Amino acid sequence: MTVTRPPPAARRTLLAQPVVIENKAGAGGNVGTAAVVQAPADGYTLLVTSSAPIAINGSLYKKLPFDAARDLVPVTNVLRMPLVLVVNPASGINDLAGLMAYVRSKPEGVSIANSGNGTPQHLTAELFRDAARLKLDHVPMMFDSLAAIMPHIKSGKVKAGTPQPVVDKLNAAALQVMKTPEFQRVLNDAGSEFVGDTPAHFAQFVKAETVKWDRIVKQSGATLD
Repeated sequence: MTVTRPPPAARRTLLAQPVVIENKAGAGGNVGTAAVVQAPADGYTLLVTSSAPIAINGSLYKKLPFDAARDLVPVTNVLRMPLVLVVNPASGINDLAGLMAYVRSKPEGVSIANSGNGTPQHLTAELFRDAARLKLDHVPMMFDSLAAIMPHIKSGKVKAGTPQPVVDKLNAAALQVMKTPEFQRVLNDAGSEFVGDTPAHFAQFVKAETVKWDRIVKQSGATLD
């Protein structure tokens, strides 16, 4: 079981019907998000995704088949999952302060690799570079080994227009599943932190994240078109 796949028994018990999980990967989450947006707004089609299609991709892509703020209704923020910064053990750098001192000692700057242009890893590195005022050269390596250890932040949404009682019911069911010992164990094993907030609070979070990443995307010049 992964963090996006609660125990089948729990899903059936809480929603009183079977739940089918369909993976629709591609284009940084845009394919799956578009599929949910095109489905009826009845609460029977849910989106579980990272922050990319709901808070980042609107700034990375010039044209998308959806507007996350307009077309989706927040249900709950499932979890926070950390990204990790690693160096070669032979470098002698043992902490963040040591890394920053090393970078500042190199007038030409240093290279920082991540899993690809426009990914959360890339943009987080840009955020770090900007906040610490470091000279870091982005090197997209197109690997995902870190994500295998620390997967992207997942969050759940449904299509806009879904009746509020349905949204509230889904929120309550999601929170019950996420509080089960089995699901908490999966979160701990993945290094994740349980969030489980209200639809209103999640909506505020997505809005703030969208503003933050829009600034970083524009500043970095990243684009996927």
